[in-house]
Amino acid sequence: MPVIAMTREMGSLGKDVANGVAERLGLRLVYNELVDALANDLHVDPGAIARMVDGHATLSDRFRLKPSDVGLFTEQQVLDTALKGNVVFRGWGATNLLRLVPHVPCIRVSAPLEVRVKHMMERLRTDDHDKVLHEIRRNDAAHADTVRRLFGVSYEDPWLYDATYNTQKNSVEFCVDQIVDMVNHANFAETAESRALLKQMALKAHIRTALRRTPSTAELGVTLAVNDGRVVFEGIVDTEEQRNAVGKVVGCVQGVTGTDNKLRLMSNRRTRAQMDG
Repeated sequence: MPVIAMTREMGSLGKDVANGVAERLGLRLVYNELVDALANDLHVDPGAIARMVDGHATLSDRFRLKPSDVGLFTEQQVLDTALKGNVVFRGWGATNLLRLVPHVPCIRVSAPLEVRVKHMMERLRTDDHDKVLHEIRRNDAAHADTVRRLFGVSYEDPWLYDATYNTQKNSVEFCVDQIVDMVNHANFAETAESRALLKQMALKAHIRTALRRTPSTAELGVTLAVNDGRVVFEGIVDTEEQRNAVGKVVGCVQGVTGTDNKLRLMSNRRTRAQMDG
């Protein structure tokens, strides 16, 4: 069940490449679909999510949407969708979120700025070079800012990608051929181990969103380790009630088969420090 993560810059023809790969392999292309899912998760209107991603967020959008929440719930949606397989992701930080999964090729499609301007002028049937240039630069800045705020990375970092295609030199057809060959290569074959890793990552994301949804645990710093459904959680909390609340939330997440609560109380830490002094 192939899973491909792609990102592109405006005017790079990356959208055409993603469409071509999805059509060639008979895969579902995911882009706009995540807007409604995230809006439902975060209890906001879809327009707020779309504006945030496109760099047009209003003051009201910024007040209602914390980047950490959007990033967290985006991670859950991307990983859940990847588990179903047969999908091409276009954007949404998927190249960052899925880069550690061995069977997922992570692709960037790019081109020099002036080439992208030319492509967009042709697509929009306009000769207003400066207006198109301004919009591409605005979109690039918004993309970079969104990825940084949601996931703490730069989309330009080369280690996020298994391959980068320059559409100044390479045709859309060539890029599609190369990506299809990559998907079919043994290097990107899905294995029991890579499937288990993806499942483990998705479970951890569900636990984190469950903790964020619960008022008594939403602001607690909890470190999670997941292995075959068993969850170990560590960190420091203020009260026994908070410690128990975390254990209850984690234990109720579907897919969790056991827990090991290693949370420590702040008071115990202070007591030990005073005794050592």
